[in-house]
Amino acid sequence: MHAGSIQIRALGVLIVGVSCSYIACGGGGGGAEAAAAPAPSGTITVSVSPQSPAVTTGATLDLTAAVAGTTDTGLIWTVDNVAGGNASVGTVSGSGTSVVYTAPATAGTYLVKATSHANNGKSGSVTVQVSGLSVSVTLTPATASLSVGGTSTFAAAVSGSSNTGVTWDVDGVANGNTSTGTLTGSGGSVTYTAPATVGNHTITATSTADTNQRDSSAVTVVSGPAPVSVALAPSSTTLSTGATQSFTATVSGSSNTAVTWKVDGLSGGSTSTGTISGSGNTVTYTAPATAGSHSLTATSAADTTKSASATATVNATCAPAPTSSFTADVKTYGAKGDGVTDDTAAIQSAVNAAAGTGGTVTVPDGTYMVNALTSVSLKSNMTLALSSGATLKAITNGASNYAVVLISSVNHVNVVGGTILGERSTHTGTGGEWGMGIQIKNSQSVVIERVLAKDCWGDGFCVAGSSAITLCNVTGDHNRRQGLTITSVDGMVVRNSTFKNTSGTLPEDGIDIEPNPGETVNNVLITGCTFTANSGFGIEIGVPLSYAGQAWVSNVTVDGNTVTGSGVNTLSTSPRAGIEASDVPGGTVKITNNISNSNGLGIMIRDNANGFTITGNTCSQNSSDGIQVYSTSGNVITGNTATNNGRYGIYSVDNPTITISNNTQSGNAVGP
Repeated sequence: MHAGSIQIRALGVLIVGVSCSYIACGGGGGGAEAAAAPAPSGTITVSVSPQSPAVTTGATLDLTAAVAGTTDTGLIWTVDNVAGGNASVGTVSGSGTSVVYTAPATAGTYLVKATSHANNGKSGSVTVQVSGLSVSVTLTPATASLSVGGTSTFAAAVSGSSNTGVTWDVDGVANGNTSTGTLTGSGGSVTYTAPATVGNHTITATSTADTNQRDSSAVTVVSGPAPVSVALAPSSTTLSTGATQSFTATVSGSSNTAVTWKVDGLSGGSTSTGTISGSGNTVTYTAPATAGSHSLTATSAADTTKSASATATVNATCAPAPTSSFTADVKTYGAKGDGVTDDTAAIQSAVNAAAGTGGTVTVPDGTYMVNALTSVSLKSNMTLALSSGATLKAITNGASNYAVVLISSVNHVNVVGGTILGERSTHTGTGGEWGMGIQIKNSQSVVIERVLAKDCWGDGFCVAGSSAITLCNVTGDHNRRQGLTITSVDGMVVRNSTFKNTSGTLPEDGIDIEPNPGETVNNVLITGCTFTANSGFGIEIGVPLSYAGQAWVSNVTVDGNTVTGSGVNTLSTSPRAGIEASDVPGGTVKITNNISNSNGLGIMIRDNANGFTITGNTCSQNSSDGIQVYSTSGNVITGNTATNNGRYGIYSVDNPTITISNNTQSGNAVGP
């Protein structure tokens, strides 16, 4: 056992205490530098109501905050850590304890927070679910022509509701018959097989959330060869800059189903339009760095007069624009970027020049070697902007802890673009787990955007003792301990990011929310993220049992994420879940609308993780249970889908009070 880590085996579960670094972010459990602390001092409390509000795009919502413990009831209102909000996340108007939130034009989940003017360490928040103006169904392709016995795939996209289920019929007959043609498959995509006779037929998909909402496609069945047609799904999408979206083209009427792809008329797209990667009928579109609207087109190789198009709307960047025109190019200050020279001092000189200016340090393409024991230490009121081909690479070392980029005791800092590369493959030491790509401690108003943090001895990203932190469109890949560790924060949003391939030392999570003694994690939103092939949990939330009553987690929402492959080659002797929580008594945690498939377990809630809301999740093809809950109380598990899992769909034991209702369970190895 080493400093900064403590392991306790209880109920066959290995629980590991973590810290960002003993020199940088406070002690971990069991280390000499760590000491148990009493509950946070101060009696000021802030609460915001209503809780769990839902509105439609563009609508308004009245919010009221209650401030206790001080005569100064002044508040600072933010949306996703943006003061007053903006057009992308929604805006707050008014002041004091009663304000009006106006939802943005884009559906999603947004964190509205009220922070005490008397003590900015005290705040309350609500997570607002913004949906489309109404439920709608879009069926693609809209028309199809098939020869008798021919087949075509149809896809239904539901907007305006977290329930995206549909029912299918052909000419009013559920799933059709031999006269109308038949539908096979389930969910949002089915295959239609034309009947043996010519004729016209209508395929309809009806929303299960609102059975008045449906869409239809017209199918013509002909005796000879059918004309070629192309359909593209989804037909539209909204993305942040740098985010990705998969598109699938379906070709009917030809055995040659190949297509070519363009963005705004350019083959494969460009840096200004966004680019297409991959080949075949399913590709990935990467949004450009600037906001705008772009058209993706798939054209049939069999008949180049046949094509289909989709619209991609790209929203503005997450990071605020620099407040001054000052720029400092690191090469002007002596950096080489040749992959050999130690560029730490040169980059630091550029940072020092930009400190406090509101300007930008620019890092052009190249590999810049950094002494991670010294770190590139960022200053307040600046942006570090790395080009897409720029890498800050840690020089090989044997230290147990380091940070390539350190953001410590500063405010209003942005890091945008590029790669932060650790040195785990050449690391000369064997101990410690605190070698970080980007370390944020005791700082406020920090935005990390479009940054890849890879191959670090510890975590890709680590946050401690900070507030108003935003990570968007970042990637943590093949880091040794965690993609992202959060030990203490008040107000953090992680949006549209990817955490994958974490392995090497426990916990091996995509994201680990785990406060140490005396620390609190409060007001966190994780949404729209992807977690793939992490050896530990995809997302882990909670306090180690040895720290019970000494550390706290509250107001965490995990919404609309996709988690697959958790528990691959784990070092743990206990199973790993896509999403896991333990020892969060009454912490107001919501786990909603996530997909957790092909993990050890789908969702696991245990050991005094109480009062959770778990709804709208899909858990399928997990090795054990879809949803497992034990030794908890007061949890509500409704409206989830658990199918084709290796054990139970939903397994509950030793929960004195629990609500389990309106869930769909089928195809699991153990009933129901």
